[in-house]
Amino acid sequence: MASPAMAPIASAEIRNKLCQRYQRGYSSAATIIGFGNLVKFISLAIGAIIVTVGFLQATDAGYGPLLIAGALVAGLSIAGGGWISGMVIQAQGQIIQSMIDTVVNTSPLLDNSAKAQFLGSPETTPGLIVRHGAGF
Repeated sequence: MASPAMAPIASAEIRNKLCQRYQRGYSSAATIIGFGNLVKFISLAIGAIIVTVGFLQATDAGYGPLLIAGALVAGLSIAGGGWISGMVIQAQGQIIQSMIDTVVNTSPLLDNSAKAQFLGSPETTPGLIVRHGAGF
């Protein structure tokens, strides 16, 4: 015999406060992910500038091959290191986002329709809430 679905034990005021807290958490996670993107693309731009300036200077100076090699090493190091740093920052934001998904999904204070409404799911299946439109 299946047990009846439990009703949420929280009042509307508590549910609203929870949703505000979860929304702030999602906003913080999205900000962290966006900052990771910014770090990645700025590092690529700086690396490209270093390589470009090195090539331009190599044509004017007598140290052509040595200057080109140095510019390539420096530019690729900056771009690669920044890209990896940006990916780590993004991963931290995504971990926070998935933790909030888990907290919302397993909250005994929200019923399935409230979880689906908060997570933006157009459909609900008992015990399964899928978050749509994460933007990844």
